Amino acid sequence: MRPARPTPGDPLTRQVQFVCFQAIDAIAHLTGQPQPPLETPDETLEQLQRRIAATIAALRDVSPDALADAADRPVRRVLGDQFMLEMTGFQYLRDFSLPNFYFHLVTTYAILRNHGVDLGRPTT
Repeated sequence: MRPARPTPGDPLTRQVQFVCFQAIDAIAHLTGQPQPPLETPDETLEQLQRRIAATIAALRDVSPDALADAADRPVRRVLGDQFMLEMTGFQYLRDFSLPNFYFHLVTTYAILRNHGVDLGRPTT
């Protein structure tokens, strides 16, 4: 099996970055903060692990009060140069953010499994 080590432009690196971005981006929109920039530098495995840990810490730092009116909050999400999504926080989370988060998470899982990484369930 090939090693699951990120290399420049590696799909594993990008997928981990997108998973983390989707989580931070959702919180920003649901709490009325500006859309964060998507940063995708080349990163080592250790840097990706730090990115994941920082994302988890940022999510834990969100107070329940900050999300109190998130379901009804209007969300405007810029996509590219000419497209904007406009919906409620609930619609944004259900129809855009969670599907994208899970797509990139499952893709990360698939890449790791393809590289033979033991993720707790044997390949049959």
